[in-house]
Amino acid sequence: MSSTTTAGSSPTSLPSPKNSALSNVVQQVIAGVAVAIIVGVATYLLTIYHERKRIAEAPTLYVQEIDKLINNAVAEGEGNAVINAKAIVAARNSLAHSLSAIGSQLDGQIDLLALEVEMETLVPLPRLTEPPNAKSSMDKHAVYMQVLVLQKIWPAKRKQIEVELRKLLAELGLNS
Repeated sequence: MSSTTTAGSSPTSLPSPKNSALSNVVQQVIAGVAVAIIVGVATYLLTIYHERKRIAEAPTLYVQEIDKLINNAVAEGEGNAVINAKAIVAARNSLAHSLSAIGSQLDGQIDLLALEVEMETLVPLPRLTEPPNAKSSMDKHAVYMQVLVLQKIWPAKRKQIEVELRKLLAELGLNS
């Protein structure tokens, strides 16, 4: 066989089937690797986005939960004041034990509530009245009055707590 030549051009050769098959395999491998890289990067970026969003929303979600507990306590009145006060104190204690800087923003009124419902306070407070004996029940009216005071001061405390949580997240390098 001879190759054909044209004026001003080099001899042309027909591609061999072996070179063509190898070229197709290489192209398919490169395409597969490219797709895998694109999917991996997209998954990573999406995960980072959702994690940052979750971290950014965490302070707001926490104070919204305490909002609900306070509003429920006020709405349910004196009859359920003790159980609602215990729920508020327990919600505060769950976070405040591990985050003492934030706990300082949560003290005051909530610790008075803790005393009224005979629960642990974060800051030792002197009892304003004699502790009730084992046979007497807690003063629902006094507990409810503390819940009403807490409701009044909560909007300012809420902002302070969110700021402190965001500062803590920034200090941990978790802010977005």
